[in-house]
Amino acid sequence: MDEAALRAFWQEMKETVRCFRKEDRDRIVFGARRKRFARILGQPTGGHDYRILPTVADKVLLDFERQNKTALPPAYRTYLQVFGAGGAGPNYGIDDFAKVPPGHDFSTPFPYRESLLDDDYYDWPTYEDGWGFPGLLHISDLGCACDALLELNGPQPGTVWHETEDGFLKQGRFADYYREWARDTRRYIDSHATLRSFANRVDWWGRYSHLKLDEILEAVDCEHHSSEDWSIMQVPEGEVWVMFHGIPGKVVVNDAGAIQRIDLT
Repeated sequence: MDEAALRAFWQEMKETVRCFRKEDRDRIVFGARRKRFARILGQPTGGHDYRILPTVADKVLLDFERQNKTALPPAYRTYLQVFGAGGAGPNYGIDDFAKVPPGHDFSTPFPYRESLLDDDYYDWPTYEDGWGFPGLLHISDLGCACDALLELNGPQPGTVWHETEDGFLKQGRFADYYREWARDTRRYIDSHATLRSFANRVDWWGRYSHLKLDEILEAVDCEHHSSEDWSIMQVPEGEVWVMFHGIPGKVVVNDAGAIQRIDLT
């Protein structure tokens, strides 16, 4: 995308996030919910809460590039100019640009083009304590001590990488990475609303006598798994729990497959 298209894209994403904030009142999407009183207690605040931070002035961006010896990738630069300095986004949100440690030298390029798996650990780029990986900017916390990093200087500027226990994994371009998050978030919000509608379909006696599990699984647009597949789960005898990837809640059925209840949390 050229600059005009990127600006239009980030303006669209900004409006999309505002819609998410209104619709996802219970913050059911992973990474959205913030911990109450965490800031007062001096603890990590958790999720992004669909916040949109103020945009970043052009002078600030130029000073950053000069001081840190790097050019910001176009998609990230326009994100900062149009969307904001950080906030709502993939994982636990996009880091606040204002909190990037000053004086970071990005002049050493990131050397790789493709993912490095756990077996390639000795080939991983060198992490410099207090500075991070060469050519990469930390942009998001994945949870479980895993991170998302943006390539500023390297063979593919603007590429997002995940540092995880499975490897150093290439994700794609920053704008595409964000677009995929927005699409998933829309799907999760809609799917949870669908599950909620099924939860309300009880008969006069408060039972789901006319509702079939297959009907729910077909309508809820999320992958699902059963407690029968997870031996470590402590499930009451005679019950089977069917849970969904990406949203809270479960459908509880008995051994005969009849729906007993639908939980939304």
